[in-house]
Amino acid sequence: MGEPAGKRKALGPPWGWPDVVAALLVFAVALVLRLVYLSEIAAVPFYEYPIMDARAYDAWAMRIASGDWIGEDTFYQAPAYPYLLAVIYRVFGHDLELAHRLMMGLGALSCVLLFLATRVLFSRAAGLAAGMLIAVYPVALFFDGQIGKTGLALFLTSLLLFLLVSYQRAPHAGWALWSGLVMGLLALTRENALVFVFVVPFWMAWRNWVDGERGRRAAADVLCVAMGALLILGAVSLRNQWLGGSFELTTAQVGPNFYIGNNPDATGLYEPLVAGRHTPDFESPDATRLAEAARGQALSRGEVSDYWLGRGFEFVVEQPGAWFRLMAYKAFLTWNDYEIADTEDMYVYADWSRLLQVLAPYAGFGLLATLGAAGFVLGWERRKDTALLLILMFTFSFAVALFMVFGRMRFPLVPLLVPLAGYALVTVPQAFRDGNQKLVAMAAAVAGVVALLVQLPLLDEDALRANGYANLGVIMLNESRPEEAELYLEKAEAIYSEQSDLQYALGLLRARQRRFDVAEEHLRRMIRLEESDHRGHRLLATVLKEQGRMEEAWKHHVRGQELDPSNAKNTPGLEPPPVTPR
Repeated sequence: MGEPAGKRKALGPPWGWPDVVAALLVFAVALVLRLVYLSEIAAVPFYEYPIMDARAYDAWAMRIASGDWIGEDTFYQAPAYPYLLAVIYRVFGHDLELAHRLMMGLGALSCVLLFLATRVLFSRAAGLAAGMLIAVYPVALFFDGQIGKTGLALFLTSLLLFLLVSYQRAPHAGWALWSGLVMGLLALTRENALVFVFVVPFWMAWRNWVDGERGRRAAADVLCVAMGALLILGAVSLRNQWLGGSFELTTAQVGPNFYIGNNPDATGLYEPLVAGRHTPDFESPDATRLAEAARGQALSRGEVSDYWLGRGFEFVVEQPGAWFRLMAYKAFLTWNDYEIADTEDMYVYADWSRLLQVLAPYAGFGLLATLGAAGFVLGWERRKDTALLLILMFTFSFAVALFMVFGRMRFPLVPLLVPLAGYALVTVPQAFRDGNQKLVAMAAAVAGVVALLVQLPLLDEDALRANGYANLGVIMLNESRPEEAELYLEKAEAIYSEQSDLQYALGLLRARQRRFDVAEEHLRRMIRLEESDHRGHRLLATVLKEQGRMEEAWKHHVRGQELDPSNAKNTPGLEPPPVTPR
């Protein structure tokens, strides 16, 4: 039999002032670095002009803060972050600068939570190393500095880990209940973290069984963690059912996202359902319009999600070999060192941030994965305790690869790696002092293999970086600042020109400059790259009209309408050519 529940001895020395001092040191370093980083990126256009998801979250939070706390339909995007942002706006007003600073404070608290979790799991020294690792981790600085949910996901994952390792050391219903509540909130922040809700109760049952706790107390703890999650997710499900007629645990985005990640043309990255319509404003309407056209009837958001889930599973069943190859590729992407950008690119931000320039090349995800692998080998004798980290890491990795891969989507892996990485940093010197070179050699061998795998060149990094500069150019175009738009777009083209979105933006810029011949070249190049993007045909119709080529302009106008029937407005000044009598 194991020790009585609630009386297991915590690892390491007793808690005391050294822990308080270490926690304050971690918080101070993390906060100072984040505030310095925030001052560095204040001139980045993304900071002043939020776009894509950041703009959508800001607008949603403003609606909530203005009184729309319930909403009108099933959630399509994860709601936890917009509601947190709405509380900030309601209390302090619409102040993006303050929102940035508060998220930086939350990021610093995440570092303290990881210090505490590692302190409970291993030792104070390992906890301090882990806290400092995440404090200086450049990807954490980058995401904490955004208007977006990734920083909140870091905080909630770190808090969940602290609660679970605390339960592991001294089981108590309170730890279990709070763990469940935090899991529910995390699933409403990063939807693929919903997998934890199903995995953690089984881990808790296994852990109690291993420790000899098989009675009512163990069953009550498992029930508490499940009930904590269901309290949060059940409320959201009832709200979704009430407003949208769809009993969704989190959002109705799972179906479209699953299809985007699992279809014959899937790349492992995000591709919009309709070419050229990749902003949040289009995602739900396009998914609904296409599903309703296929079904021939009006559908609720839940039914739309079910339709796209079905389409994705058709691919899985009909082409299992292709699907397994795709999943393997996405698994390698999930653990690759490169941070795949969605809209805002960390490597582009480095043009403004000295911190990113210094840290990003050497202290990225690959380093954490390598140190984490070494830490697992070095802590093999404690594998019963570290099993929690492995279970969470590999189930979450599967949840990421099951859909599509971005740096922000795999980011909750980071707080799960940090404790092992911190343990490795303090254990290697100790192992050398103890004369245990064999253990160090084994850890180095495993770490070396991992280091090679995470550095595999899986993506065209130039294309991704060019996309980041193109997004900056689009912001400047939208803000009627053509000189700056030209600077960023030409920089993007110099890095990698074979991108349809970039060619469209250049075509739009040249059209506004009334350089219609150059605009035409860019738009024809865009259409060669992505013929199914309605934007290129519509803008080319306008450019050709300005050059007096009416018949050719009309053909592209009609093609644009064919590709996007939802936007049937005519090109100004363009009429159908007269019918020639036979």
